[in-house]
Amino acid sequence: MHFLFLDESGSPLFSYPSPIFCIVGVDINEAYYRDFTYEYSLLKRTYFPSIYGIELRTLPTMYEKIKLLKKRECKTILTPNEFCYPHKKFLYKVINLCTKYKIKLFMVTAFKDKLANKNADWLYPACIKILTKPYNTYLENNRTKGIIVMDSRGDALD
Repeated sequence: MHFLFLDESGSPLFSYPSPIFCIVGVDINEAYYRDFTYEYSLLKRTYFPSIYGIELRTLPTMYEKIKLLKKRECKTILTPNEFCYPHKKFLYKVINLCTKYKIKLFMVTAFKDKLANKNADWLYPACIKILTKPYNTYLENNRTKGIIVMDSRGDALD
């Protein structure tokens, strides 16, 4: 059994300033999932101790817990001013970890300005459909099954 964790970057809305919308799937075999997660957590604690060395339950207020969770998203890790040597080293170690556990990536990128249909309602489902075809082929070729894990995009979008 495999797990494919999906997440998007950008927005399917054509009014959104980014001209690119992307959905990436990270596939892992369930046999490796626990070990991968453990080692990845260790890497995060090693390279980002100020945000991963703190236990959520030790924080007194919900506000502080949410603030820490937002920091843990590490959205600034690739921004030019933040991309320092420790971040590079962390990313290289993550790539090596993915190689060790045979992580596969599946991705669809849409260049919104090149699309004739400017209705955002179809873009997200279309990208999911495009992505799932090669993923299904991959599963069939490996004689296994898979589960797709997605986050919610909010009531108005799902």
